[in-house]
Amino acid sequence: MEAEITQFWCGNNLKEHIIMSNGEFILTDAKIRKVANLGKTIRDAKRKIEELGKNNNFLDFCRQD
Repeated sequence: MEAEITQFWCGNNLKEHIIMSNGEFILTDAKIRKVANLGKTIRDAKRKIEELGKNNNFLDFCRQD
């Protein structure tokens, strides 16, 4: 299956990224090679980023409506 990336946000530390792919938000961490599903809506993704304590690393993403 081929993934289609439609949006991409880079964290302040440049090691974490949020990717919108195939209708889902995904958090990737290049340093520890980990992937976390954040949900299908921007609201769910923001909530999960906050729960993970990573909102300061993704200020641009968290400020979106």
